[in-house]
Amino acid sequence: MKSPILLIALSALSGLVAATNSTGSLFTLGALDSSDSSPTPNIGFFNKRSSREHPEISKRQAVPGKKAPRYGTVVAKSPFKLVGRDALNSPSVPTQARLTVSSSSGTLLGYVTPSTTFPGDFTYVNDLTKATAFSLTLATNDVQNLPIVNPPSGVYPYLAGVAGGSNTGSNSPPYIPSTDFGGDGSANGQNYAYLSSAQNVPYGPAQQVPNGDNSTPYAETGMFQLSGTGLQQLVPVWVNNDKSVVPNQQFGLDSSNSLIMYGSQTAVNNAYGTITPVTIGYVV
Repeated sequence: MKSPILLIALSALSGLVAATNSTGSLFTLGALDSSDSSPTPNIGFFNKRSSREHPEISKRQAVPGKKAPRYGTVVAKSPFKLVGRDALNSPSVPTQARLTVSSSSGTLLGYVTPSTTFPGDFTYVNDLTKATAFSLTLATNDVQNLPIVNPPSGVYPYLAGVAGGSNTGSNSPPYIPSTDFGGDGSANGQNYAYLSSAQNVPYGPAQQVPNGDNSTPYAETGMFQLSGTGLQQLVPVWVNNDKSVVPNQQFGLDSSNSLIMYGSQTAVNNAYGTITPVTIGYVV
């Protein structure tokens, strides 16, 4: 027989539970999971407090036959993708840059810009404020194209190499200049391309596209790669018709200070006179 005191205590506890269930102002007691000695939480009150901050919590239900999550283990995923400073500085995000031209000894000569003497080709100027801006993806050595930011009239959207009009094949029928580069000792070693602008060409051999140079209609745009210590140097990666790539391609200046690219310094010097080798870097 239960004592009067015990009956009074049980009656008070029942009243508290009933009041809690009707108002939701506290929390309801959990049922015991047959596979676990810990109580399965009923998170009705927890939802009221936190569902505005974490909407997904209210959708989460206990799965029959599995242990329900304990308090403090429910983690709601944010519906927003965080974009912070690190994400904005990710290597996959292009950066506006100006291209520098330096001598082989490292002396800065100037900054890449379209030529006024030979429209369509690129040269350099000493004034950074007059330099052309390019969209450059940093911290990667993947081959890439360089979109020109706000290209002026007569300049196409992408930095390009345009096959030279004096390349092998230009002096004999059918008078079509070769678009293949060659190394030292190669018949195509004297071949070159002007640094110019063109419509976009996917990475691969030159294609006939509108371009800023009048030498030939053959151009490549997806042909630039960051190289050297800290990936601070831009190098050309001209692709031949058979999809081969001559190693150690470089930039140079011809006698009119137009920027060109080629596979053999010795061969272009022998064919066209002195071509001054230069390196191209960038500033942001």
